[in-house]
Amino acid sequence: MPDFPKDLQERLAAALAGRYHIVGTVGAGGMAIVFRAQDLKHDRPVAIKVLKPELAEAVWSDRFLREIQIASRLQHPHIVPLYDSGEADDTLYYVMPFITGESLRARLAREGPLPVAEALRLAREVAEGLRHAHAQGVVHRDIKPENILLAEGHVLVCDFGIARALTLAAGDAPTPTQPGLALGTPSYMSPEQCSAAGDLDARSDIYSLGCMLFEMLAGEPPFRGRNALALMAQHTTARPPALRRFRSDVPIGVEAAIERAMAKLPEKRFATAADLLSVLESPSGVFSPAHRPPAAAIAVLPFANLSGDPESEYLSDGISEELIQTLSQVPGLQVVARTTAFALKGKREDVREIGHRLRVDTVLDGSIRVAGDRIKVAAQLIDAAEGFQLWSAQYERRAGNSFALEDEIARTIAEVLKHRLAGQPDAAPTPPVALAVPRRDAQAHEAYLKGRHHWNKRTEGGIVRSIEWFEQAIARCPDDPAFHSALANAHLTLGIYGVAPPDQVMPKAKAAAEQALVLYGRAAEAHAALATVCALFEWDWPGAEHHFRLATELDPAYPTGHQWCAMHLLAPLRRFDEARRQLDRARALDPLSPAILTSVGVLSFFTGDHDRAIAELEEVLELDPGFAAAHYFLGQTRLRRSEPDAARSSLTRAAMLSGESVETVAGLAYADAVTGRQAEARAALEQLGRRAEGAYVSPIRLAQIHLGLGDEAKALDWLARGLECRAAEAVWLGVHPVYDPVRRSPQFASMLEQIGLGGGGGVEITRVAFTPRRPPTSVAPGT
Repeated sequence: MPDFPKDLQERLAAALAGRYHIVGTVGAGGMAIVFRAQDLKHDRPVAIKVLKPELAEAVWSDRFLREIQIASRLQHPHIVPLYDSGEADDTLYYVMPFITGESLRARLAREGPLPVAEALRLAREVAEGLRHAHAQGVVHRDIKPENILLAEGHVLVCDFGIARALTLAAGDAPTPTQPGLALGTPSYMSPEQCSAAGDLDARSDIYSLGCMLFEMLAGEPPFRGRNALALMAQHTTARPPALRRFRSDVPIGVEAAIERAMAKLPEKRFATAADLLSVLESPSGVFSPAHRPPAAAIAVLPFANLSGDPESEYLSDGISEELIQTLSQVPGLQVVARTTAFALKGKREDVREIGHRLRVDTVLDGSIRVAGDRIKVAAQLIDAAEGFQLWSAQYERRAGNSFALEDEIARTIAEVLKHRLAGQPDAAPTPPVALAVPRRDAQAHEAYLKGRHHWNKRTEGGIVRSIEWFEQAIARCPDDPAFHSALANAHLTLGIYGVAPPDQVMPKAKAAAEQALVLYGRAAEAHAALATVCALFEWDWPGAEHHFRLATELDPAYPTGHQWCAMHLLAPLRRFDEARRQLDRARALDPLSPAILTSVGVLSFFTGDHDRAIAELEEVLELDPGFAAAHYFLGQTRLRRSEPDAARSSLTRAAMLSGESVETVAGLAYADAVTGRQAEARAALEQLGRRAEGAYVSPIRLAQIHLGLGDEAKALDWLARGLECRAAEAVWLGVHPVYDPVRRSPQFASMLEQIGLGGGGGVEITRVAFTPRRPPTSVAPGT
C-alpha cells in the first residue's frame, strides 16, 4: 500500500470540493502522493499529485507554485501538461491529465530489454519533448523510466519542472542527506547533479536520457551501487560499461551516441537535445534505427612488418587497409575505420582493452615477412571480450601478389564471422563467402598500395610521391575506379592544404573523380572528392550538395564523406546544426581520427562557442599530441579568448610540428600582429614573400596577416587575389572571425556574393533540385 497519511484524501477532498471530485488513490512516488480525480469544470479525468508532507514542510510554497506556473507553459505532444496547481489545507498540489497506460518502468519490468528500433523510437520521443522544454528554459532534472508514461505506445514525459521547483523553493542547495529535494534519482543523475551543482542546464537531462536509453537496451542501468552515495560516486568517476557487452545487435554508432551523452564533462556531451535527436533519428548511416540484422563489429589492426626492411611497410599497411575495405562489404558487420585502427599501430595493448575502447567484438591481428621473392603472412582472429583466439592461419605467396593474399584472408575471415553472426559454431569456411572483390593486376595493385602508403603520411613530399604511384597503377590498369578515386584525393589534398596552386591541382582532381564515376557510378569516395572540388574551387554549392548526398548515401560508413560534407559544404553555408550531425556520424565511425575530432573543434570555433572548442581540441591532443592542426586551431581559439601567451604557445607548436607550413606561419604572424609584436609579424610577411618566389603561397594567408596589422586596404587586395586563384580558404570568408574587421566593407560583401555566400555567408539550398552544373574543367585565375 502507498505510504501516506490516512486522512489526507478526506482533507484534500474537502479543500478542493467544487473544483475536483477525488475518486481514489493511485499510489505514491519519491516526491508525491497521487490521487485520481474528476475535473468538475471541464468534465475530464485528472491526476492530482500532492507533495509528501516532509517535502511540503521544507519548501517555500509561493516559490514552488511560481516555478510550477513556468512549467505549465509547456505544450508538446510528448509532454504531460500541467493543468493546475495550488495550496489546499496546508498541502501543495499540482494537477495533470490522468493517463491511461503504463510507465516505461512497468514495461521494462515486464519485458526486459527492448528491441533496438523500439528503444530508439522511445528515446527520440523523449528527446523531442526535452528539445521543446529546453527551448523554453525548463530543465527536467529527473528523467527516469518512472517519469516516462506510455499512452498508446507513445511517450509522455511527466513532472517537468517539479524537481527544479522543489530545489529553488527549498532555498539551500540539496545535499546527499536530502535525497528528496531535487537530487533526482541516483541511477540516472548527471555527475554535476551528483555533486550538488546548483545551475544545471539541458546537458544534465541529456546525460539522464543516455542512462535511460542504456537501460532500455541492456536491461539494467549503466551503474549499480549498494546505496545512493555509491551510485553517485560511480556517475562522477566510473566509465560506463560497454553496451555491446550486453547486446551484440546494438549498432556501434548507437553505443557511441550513448557514450557521448553520458560524458562526465557537460561540454563533451551533445550540446542540446536537438543534437542528440538528430543522431537518433538519422535516416541513414550508423545511427539509423531502421531494422538491421544482428550486427558484429571488428577492428583490423595494422599488420606488423617483420621484414626488417622499412621499404616493406607499405605492404603491411596496405594489406591491413585493404582488409578493412573488403570486410566492410560483409552484411551485418561493422568495421572500425582505417584512421582509428591505425591509431593503435605499434602500441602493445591488451586485446580486451582494445575491444572495450573501440567497442568491437573481434580483433584481426597479423604480421607480414618478406623473404627473397616470398611473402609470408600470419593472421589471427581474437575474441575481444575474452581474449581467446577464434581462428588463425598462415599464408605464403610469391612477392608481388599481395592482392591474392588480401582476397583469401578477407574471404576466410568473412566466412568465420558469418557463422558467428548466424549463431552457428565457428568453422573453417567451405565454400568461401562471396565478396565483391575486383580482379586486379598484381603490379598495379602494388603501385596502388605504395601510393596509399605515401598519401596517408599527409606530407607534401608524401602526397607528391603518391600521385606518381597512383599514375603508375592507372597506366597498368586504367579501368579500376579505386585508382582514379585515390588520384583525385591526392590532387585534392594538395589544393586543400594550400601546397599547390588550386587552378593547377583542382581540375586534375575533378578529372580523376569523374573518370572514376564513369567506370563505377556508385564510387562514394569519388563523389566526395568531386563534391569538394565543386565547393572549394568552383563555388557550385548545389553541385557540391548533390555529390555529398550521393557519397553519404552510397557509403554511409565512409567517415571522410561525412567530415568533408560538414566542413566543405555545410559550415561555409552556416548550416551549423547539419554540419554537427555529419561530424557526429564521422566521429562515431572513426572515433580516434585526429582530423575528424579537430573538425569538431573547428566547427565550435566557427560558431563562437570557444569553451567547447577548447575542450574538443584538447581532447584531440590527448589522443595525438603531435597533431599540428589541433594546435593551430587551439591557438586561434585562445586568441579569441584573449589568452595571448597560451595562443602563441599553441601556434608556435603548430608551426614547428608542420615544418612551418604557410598556414601555421601566417597564423602565428597574425597572433603576433594583434598582440603587439608587429615587427615579428612583418618579418613573417617578408619570409612568406620570399617563399612565394618559388612556391605557392595562398594570398588569403597574407590577407589575414595584414588584417592583424590593421591594414584593411592591403588585406582586401590580397583577398581579391585569393579569389582570383580560387584559394580553398576563400570559402571560410563568411564564418571565420579573422575577417570581422572588414565584414561591413562593400568590397568584402561583393566577394561573398562572388563566392555564393551573400548576406554574410549562408544560403539555403536544401530545396534545390540536385542537378549539378558542369563548369569548365579548368578555371583560369581572374574568372
